[in-house]
Amino acid sequence: MIFGKICTECNLENKSRYKNFCNSCYVKQHRIKNPESYQKLLSKIREKRAKKTLGLEKKCSDCGITSRSSSKTFCNACYRKNFFKNNENALEKRRLRNRNSHRRKKGIDLNLPRLRGENGKGHLTTQGYKVIIKYGHPNAYKLNGCILEHVFVMSSFLERPLYKNELVHHKNGIRDDNRIENLELWHKGHPTGQRVQDKIKWCKEFLSKYDC
Repeated sequence: MIFGKICTECNLENKSRYKNFCNSCYVKQHRIKNPESYQKLLSKIREKRAKKTLGLEKKCSDCGITSRSSSKTFCNACYRKNFFKNNENALEKRRLRNRNSHRRKKGIDLNLPRLRGENGKGHLTTQGYKVIIKYGHPNAYKLNGCILEHVFVMSSFLERPLYKNELVHHKNGIRDDNRIENLELWHKGHPTGQRVQDKIKWCKEFLSKYDC
């Protein structure tokens, strides 16, 4: 490499093996003046890169996928799987490290009890309502099956999903007390019009909806 030279194209210090151009300017000039030779140059560069990657790629003895891994016989995923399979202590240490990573970042004591509930037992929202997972339920408010427990309890009691304008109220005001004795069904709908005929029509539809 030639140091101390200035590129005649971009006026920057030339640290390439070319006298008048840096590497990027030489490629630009080469591409403009000689497009065919430029394509040959690109093909040579690609062949060199392909040879380097082929030397590093290895076939995994477990899954059969070729990948660039530091292990001699496994890819990265299979190496981790077999390593933690034979080292349960290391797997437990990794789980604890991942579980408490957010506590270390925020400076929270690791010995404090966890606020998040165990998997499958639901969790509490910031408003104090309990959420459970019921896949495919019509009243679930997320695609992963999250549904409020008091809504699911009332839906199971009525043997039908709740309608759009229906709410479930807690009698004693405790939002995670989801016993059916503590729940009652509310309705928040009202007629859109104020004429007597419109209200009578809405009342008839409401009574027929609830079989009254």
